[in-house]
Amino acid sequence: MVWLEADEHTIAFEAARDIALRRLERSLACRSQVQQALERKQVDPDIAQQVLDRLEEVGLLDDLAYAQTLARTRFREKFAARRAIASELKTKGISAANIAAALEQIDDADEAQAALALARKKAATLTNVEPEVAKRRLAGALQRKGYGPADTWHAIEVVMGEQLTN
Repeated sequence: MVWLEADEHTIAFEAARDIALRRLERSLACRSQVQQALERKQVDPDIAQQVLDRLEEVGLLDDLAYAQTLARTRFREKFAARRAIASELKTKGISAANIAAALEQIDDADEAQAALALARKKAATLTNVEPEVAKRRLAGALQRKGYGPADTWHAIEVVMGEQLTN
């Protein structure tokens, strides 16, 4: 009887591991995302915990590496500000310590440059718009990406100044 119970546990563990690995094959994921996949498949919580712990032990689950990768990607490709990145990481279940560590990659100067690059990109689509309308639209675009008032207005002033000299 004991042998049968151990065998059932092994089968359940392997099935749960397969679910987790299939989730990780699709894309990089954090622990909470893999845990949600296991919950959707109604995996026993104790077995899910064991699978998650084992995946962390072997390095297939690493919330800090996930957070750092996501932060770099969102910043470089989508011009997202640290505040927006932090919010996204928090909704994905990343700890505050890992969020802080991931955001250390981005400093104030990088963020100001990204705000300016985004403002220039958006301004290029606003060539036939009144200056006040362009300023509002630029401000909205920057604020939706998480930029604060100082970076937003600085970027708008620079871009509007560049348009006046061209």
